[in-house]
Amino acid sequence: MRVFPCVCLALTIAVSQVQVLRAAIAAALEPQGPPAKQTSGVRGELPSQRWPDLIDLTSTRVYQVGRPAGRPLGDRTPTSGPLRIGPVRPLSPPLNPLTDGRVSRPEAHTVSVLIVAAEGSARLRVHLERVQMPAGARLYIHGGVDRGEVFGPYADSGPSGSQEFWSPPVEGDRAVLEYIEHRVSGAAERPSRGAPFIVTEVAHPLAAQRRPVHPEGTP
Repeated sequence: MRVFPCVCLALTIAVSQVQVLRAAIAAALEPQGPPAKQTSGVRGELPSQRWPDLIDLTSTRVYQVGRPAGRPLGDRTPTSGPLRIGPVRPLSPPLNPLTDGRVSRPEAHTVSVLIVAAEGSARLRVHLERVQMPAGARLYIHGGVDRGEVFGPYADSGPSGSQEFWSPPVEGDRAVLEYIEHRVSGAAERPSRGAPFIVTEVAHPLAAQRRPVHPEGTP
């Protein structure tokens, strides 16, 4: 009889279909937006690397995003399991790099460093809107000093020209945005009260963890 091989084949096909369905659900739940270009080896181009005496990331103000009520953020330990989709939290009011970031003016440039953090998060993404950077301006996004990849440089209206995009996930519990533009006297005022972009939301994926066991009758 060939019943056993047929059953094995059917189970293999069923498992494969479940894996495809899980991947599709995860992709659908991920915050939408055009894929942001990743560029390697640009740490030497970061303003904080070019002018370390003027731009100190360790003393820059950090905007903390609170923990979601009743939901622990991701454990960054290697044994915590694969990441799953986490909450997307709006920033109210949105952050303007020129008024909320640490602004320096080295040489003929204006540099702003903006840091957003979510305590305990394994990774972090930021949502940028009203993106309209002046000619020659550049934006870099990374997870901090010597931590993970640097994404960018972004310019003009963002990677797709739509004036909004989600950054790729940066490793760790914070996202550092380093923005640099040339100072031009008499330049026209930009949209959104002069902001080259605003940061409106933060997404932090959670690490898969076992559901805690509570006594009967408790949440």
